[in-house]
Amino acid sequence: MAVFGDDVLTFADLKQRMDPNGMPAQIAELLMQSNPIIDDIPWKASNMPEGHRSTIRTELPDVNLRRLNQGTVSTKSVTNQIEDGMAMIEAWSTTDVKLLELYGNEAATRMGEGRAFIESMGQKVAELTFEGSVADDDREFNGIRIRYDSTTGDTGDNVLLAGGADAADNASIYLVGWGPDVHGIYPKNTQAGLVHTDHGKQIIQEDDNLGGAKLSAYVDQWSWDCGLVVKDWRNIVRIANIDVGQWLEVGDTTQNLDDYSTNAMYLMARAMHRIPNLSAVRPCFYMPRSVFEGFDVQSLARTTANVFETRQVDGKMMTTFRGIPMKVCDQLGIAETVIS
Repeated sequence: MAVFGDDVLTFADLKQRMDPNGMPAQIAELLMQSNPIIDDIPWKASNMPEGHRSTIRTELPDVNLRRLNQGTVSTKSVTNQIEDGMAMIEAWSTTDVKLLELYGNEAATRMGEGRAFIESMGQKVAELTFEGSVADDDREFNGIRIRYDSTTGDTGDNVLLAGGADAADNASIYLVGWGPDVHGIYPKNTQAGLVHTDHGKQIIQEDDNLGGAKLSAYVDQWSWDCGLVVKDWRNIVRIANIDVGQWLEVGDTTQNLDDYSTNAMYLMARAMHRIPNLSAVRPCFYMPRSVFEGFDVQSLARTTANVFETRQVDGKMMTTFRGIPMKVCDQLGIAETVIS
């Protein structure tokens, strides 16, 4: 008789999750990542079932000087509408009831497996927030990188180049000003964030996998419907083309401490001035782990006043650059396409 394939828990899986006393083991989550952007995103309900429509003003009305007894012509402003879509992220977990009964500790085993799904779903949302591209896959939504991938166009002024030219060792830092003009979205009339549905014991019958036979299984469903709205592009700045190797060397390279045009530290200071009103948003710098490591190296090599400090932000101690939090996001890679 046919059985389920590799997508369900097996005896071998459960044996590897038990300690010598037969209890669920404390699993070392080696695949866990740091993606604090998930906690930073402000979420709002979308104004359409499958996306969100934003209205932006693109031109101000002309104003005129006049004299007494002379009129002026009527003018008007110009607006435009943009639409942002959403992605539907989903995963299912199916476990044979008899398998859990034989090993016991059903709740603990299912909870342990649930932690892995929560981590995986969070990593996917972080990935799409930075790297999503509708052009590559129409099931995704456009993330930050695709919106700031050129020094031309509307967003071009907010793309700063750090001088790197090696795509194999190329990374970016993103300054994001979260607020009413940059936020996440979820479908209206639904719940924001990760949704777990415990379908309990289900009788499963699948012609392909079970040959028409029935199986009693615990079924869990994980879903997260979300998107990203960037209503005012000026509230995000990308520092691109950071050669990570040169950044860590602190040598005579594009990341030389005296190179004000390409050193990432100086570009971070420039990035702060690209956002129209820092006090009106919640700004944060996001970067790969290796780039964050470079700031320690760079700060030790500096002889001028240190612009980094550790302070409490939202109840947590973190490193800041001139008061703005700096956070590691493991979904950010170091093999980006070089922007010219």
